[in-house]
Amino acid sequence: MAEEGNQCDTSGSADVMAAAAAVSVGVEAFVVIAGFGVPGRVLAESLKRQGIRYSVIDSNPQTAERCGAGEPIVTGDARRPEVLKAAGIDKATLFAATVPDENVVLQTVEEARRLNPSVRIVARCHYTSTGMRARQRGASDVVVSEQEVAKELNRLVSGLFEKP
Repeated sequence: MAEEGNQCDTSGSADVMAAAAAVSVGVEAFVVIAGFGVPGRVLAESLKRQGIRYSVIDSNPQTAERCGAGEPIVTGDARRPEVLKAAGIDKATLFAATVPDENVVLQTVEEARRLNPSVRIVARCHYTSTGMRARQRGASDVVVSEQEVAKELNRLVSGLFEKP
C-alpha cells in the first residue's frame, strides 16, 4: 500500500467510517479490515472506540511495523485465502476492503465472499463502474471516491453564486 510520508495520523479522514455502524447489535461483532492506510486506520480507531473486535491485513511490512504497534495485524496479500483465514474471515461479521488498488479490492471482495457467504462486505472504490463490479462480486456496500468528491464539491460551492 503506497502512503505519503511516514505519518500515521488519521485526523480528518473518513473514507469508510460508516462501515462500523453496519455491524448488527446483539451479534458477536468481529471486523476484518484489508488495508491499513488512512481509511483502514480510521475504521480501526472507530471500532476500537466502540469496543468492537477487529483484525487488520496489510501487504506492506513497513506499514504494519510503523502503524501496527498493538494492533491485531496480519502481513500478507488479502486476496490469498490463507491470509484472510489467518485474519479471521470465517468469524467476521463485517469485512472492509480499504486498499487503494481497485483490482485488489475486486479480487479480495470475491475471495472474502467465497470464504464467508454471510459476511457484510464494504468495498472502497475510486470509480462508480468499479463500485458496480464490486457489488456483482459480492460487496454489500461500496464507498465510491468520485461520488464522495462530487458531493463535497457541491456542498462547498452551493450557494456561492446565488443572487440575493
